[in-house]
Amino acid sequence: MREKPEQLVYAKREVILAGGAVNTPWLLMLSGVGPAKHLEEHGIPVVVDLPGVGQNLQDHLFTPLAFECLQPITYDGSSILFKISSLLQYLLFKTGPASSPALEALAFSKTGILAKENTAVDHQIHFASTIFNSDKDLDKFGYSASNGTHCEWDKNPRYGVIFFTTLLQPKSIGYIELKSKDPFTYPKIEPNYLADETDLDVMVAGMKQCRAIAKAKAFEGLIGNEITDKKSPYRPDTDEYIKEFLRNTAVTVYHPVGTAKMGPKEDPMAVVDHRLRVYGVKGLRVVDCSVMPKIPSANTNLAAIAVGERAADLIRMDYPSQTATPAKL
Repeated sequence: MREKPEQLVYAKREVILAGGAVNTPWLLMLSGVGPAKHLEEHGIPVVVDLPGVGQNLQDHLFTPLAFECLQPITYDGSSILFKISSLLQYLLFKTGPASSPALEALAFSKTGILAKENTAVDHQIHFASTIFNSDKDLDKFGYSASNGTHCEWDKNPRYGVIFFTTLLQPKSIGYIELKSKDPFTYPKIEPNYLADETDLDVMVAGMKQCRAIAKAKAFEGLIGNEITDKKSPYRPDTDEYIKEFLRNTAVTVYHPVGTAKMGPKEDPMAVVDHRLRVYGVKGLRVVDCSVMPKIPSANTNLAAIAVGERAADLIRMDYPSQTATPAKL
């Protein structure tokens, strides 16, 4: 373990921990708050035995479904001249391809796979007016990171579009664990993506929805053939092909939650109470996405803001005479 000078920082009222779904359980465990057996294995004195710390990891997952564009109207990532002219246009006029938010359209849908659970929305579609021109481009976006398998595309068009099929209500649950008590050694992150077959079924149905949209009348003359992996032993129109493609290309949307979940004291896996206070530790609150018992069916940014806003309200309630009165807008 690397030696660092000791620094002491004192809090008068509370400590607010807001490290996110990875750093929060990591820091809690390093501090002796977490599963007792796991902490003891790493020689960390147990302050509070909370088995739920680091467990219940949930995340959104998506995969790209690319199509060639029949007209030169999408972002041309293969042309240096295009990139330079787009940058100049943006710098001078704040218009053009470089002003695009990249993901230009979003849609939420039901696949029907989770209908028995009365889930309103289990699938999200992201749409981008760009294309992968090679497997190296895919790597730049992070795809092929799921299991290290690389795709070999049947075509490399200059212009194209991508639909991202996104899993919103994963059944696969992962965890965060320590590799060492050394705070400079990163923790083990095991998301267990696609471990539950239901997640594959939802994403297969989602990819079929994306294919149907690409063939819609509104896209006639604009969207051409799908770009497929010619290394696959399966025909692109089969579920076997889609499942293999998902396993090879699906990656995180960077929405991890749940690793210090909120719950009643009777729940053995609960880490914080309904006021975000860590069980068994006085003066410590967790204020980030790790407190969510279940992942939202949408991007987690707004939900994270809501947690922060609610935490501010709770702190003001707990210390009414020690907090400033909010300014009137």
